[in-house]
Amino acid sequence: MNRRASWVLIALCALTLGVYLQVGGHDFVNLDDFDYVTDNPNVNAGLTAEGVRAAFTGTHSANWHPLTTLSHMLDVQLFGLDAGPMHLLNVLFHLANTVLLFRLLHAATGSTWRTAMVAGLFALHPLHVESVAWISERKDVLSTFFWLAAMLAYSAWVRRPSVLRYVSVAALFVLGLLSKPMLVTLPLVLILWDAWPLGRIRSTAGFKASVVEKLPLLALSVAHGVVTLQVQGAAGATASSYTIPFATRVGNALATYARYVQDTIAPVGLSPSYPHQGAAPVWAIALGVLGIVFVLVLAWAWRERRPWWGVAWLWYLGTLLPVIGLVQVGSQSRADRYTYVPMIGLAIAFAWGIEAVTRKGSLARTIAVQLVVIWGLALVAITVVQVARWKDGPTLFGYVLSRDPDNYQIHEALAVELARCGNVPAAVPHFEHVVRGLPDRAASRFNLALAYLQTGDRAAGIAELNRALDSARAAGNGALVATIETRLREVEGR
Repeated sequence: MNRRASWVLIALCALTLGVYLQVGGHDFVNLDDFDYVTDNPNVNAGLTAEGVRAAFTGTHSANWHPLTTLSHMLDVQLFGLDAGPMHLLNVLFHLANTVLLFRLLHAATGSTWRTAMVAGLFALHPLHVESVAWISERKDVLSTFFWLAAMLAYSAWVRRPSVLRYVSVAALFVLGLLSKPMLVTLPLVLILWDAWPLGRIRSTAGFKASVVEKLPLLALSVAHGVVTLQVQGAAGATASSYTIPFATRVGNALATYARYVQDTIAPVGLSPSYPHQGAAPVWAIALGVLGIVFVLVLAWAWRERRPWWGVAWLWYLGTLLPVIGLVQVGSQSRADRYTYVPMIGLAIAFAWGIEAVTRKGSLARTIAVQLVVIWGLALVAITVVQVARWKDGPTLFGYVLSRDPDNYQIHEALAVELARCGNVPAAVPHFEHVVRGLPDRAASRFNLALAYLQTGDRAAGIAELNRALDSARAAGNGALVATIETRLREVEGR
């Protein structure tokens, strides 16, 4: 990089660090943090031989990402159960990812300011706060580190092909897969990277050659994808066609593609939980379809003049595919964290698009730059506020419930966290709200029963335990049935 690019990158990293430094005083939140770290015996023991074995041979909250699990173990080994340093390590990975992205794009295109715009959106956009300020999303920042490192290694292999350099690409890819399954789309992105900016695909023969080069990586993607589906299916994390029909998933996916674009432009009302509401509105699905058709038609028309357009949008559409909801994992309709890598595609389309539609030195270019600066400052301000909301569970959950009072996932998360802190009376109304909205959810009834018992209401606790037992039996949850029966015997003195 030249001196100007280096100073731009330093300034960007300094600003990013300034925005995120506050997480050093943040705590764990009851959204996977307890399952991933504090209540996980393999993790909270630090790095042990048994823990390492379990990381590679077992699952972790319906996921198999052993390298991420090992990183949490290392956190505990180094810092104990102190959330602050764990948060700051996420920030360091995010900074490293920003540097890698800047170097990758600058080396391939030679453009400083367009590269800075892409890296700036990646580093400072509010949609990425969830990936950075949430300890459980270590898998996001860690896997993206290996993603971008693999792309840099691939660019080096293109310049000087050798077996050792290709093996380094494959090794970094495997490390990324062991951090998060979302990397399965990386081989396809490398094909796009060949088309632009590397310019290696200029004919059908060039495309075929590019695909053949990626076959070993594609084989790794397929193998890891199969393992991931099996792990999530065995853990009951994937929704059946009966629960959410496939047609509903397709409609939601199309609407969600459009919604992520909207949230990129105007990130308001962001939340760690967007419960699935079933079928998306027809207008939202239509907007998604029209948007995808529009950008792909332009991509074909501009394939010679502006190849970056097609690459940027295919990057966005393709990298979102594993998490767009066609295979429904969990109860969410979308999640901010899913945009961490896909937004790079949108940012490329935006940065190169401004240059394409305005002439250098023109009034239109001047106005466009001024508007981008104003928009960028607004994004930074929103990001600062959004990071502060992740301070701890009560702060985050209180904000979400102020906007979505019937978010049952957040009510339950807040109730559990309040109960863990000893404030059981404050937790009871939240448990009751969940049970009223989800009367067949056995685990929620069980939590409510325990809360009643802890507050001294033995009769209500026993009654709720019996209702929880009926719900658990109806759901076929044998493990929970056994737990409830044991608790009933203890309470009733049998």
